[in-house]
Amino acid sequence: MDENVSQTAKSSRKTQDTSEDAENTSKNGGSKLRWIALGVLFAITVIGVFGYWRYAEIYPSTDNAYTGADIVRIAPLVAGQVIEVYVEDDQKVSKGDPLFDIDPVPYDAALRGAPAPSSTQPRTRPEPKANR
Repeated sequence: MDENVSQTAKSSRKTQDTSEDAENTSKNGGSKLRWIALGVLFAITVIGVFGYWRYAEIYPSTDNAYTGADIVRIAPLVAGQVIEVYVEDDQKVSKGDPLFDIDPVPYDAALRGAPAPSSTQPRTRPEPKANR
C-alpha cells in the first residue's frame, strides 16, 4: 500500500510540474502576444494621428466660418477696364511682378483734358511702364 501512495504522490507531483510548466509557457506566450498587440496598437495610433494631421492641413475646417489664408487684396491707383491679366488663380507672385494691364485710353483722354500746369512747372507726361 505504501507503494500505491508513493506512486500516487509521484504522479500528482508530475501533474503539478506539468501544469506549472504549462502555466509558465502560457504566461510567456501571452506576454509576447500582449507586447505584439501593444506594438501594433501603438503603430496604428501613430499612423492615425499623422493621417489626421495631414488631412487637417490639406482640408481646413472651422466651427465659426473663419479660415486663415495667405491672400492679399489689391487695387489699382487709377480706375479702368482690365485688358490683360498676367497671372493665373492661386499663382505665387513676387514683389514687382505685373499682374494686369488697365486700358490707358480713358486715362490719356482725362490727362489731355486736364488744365494746363502753371508756367513755373515744366509740363511732363509720365511714360507708361513697359509690359512683359
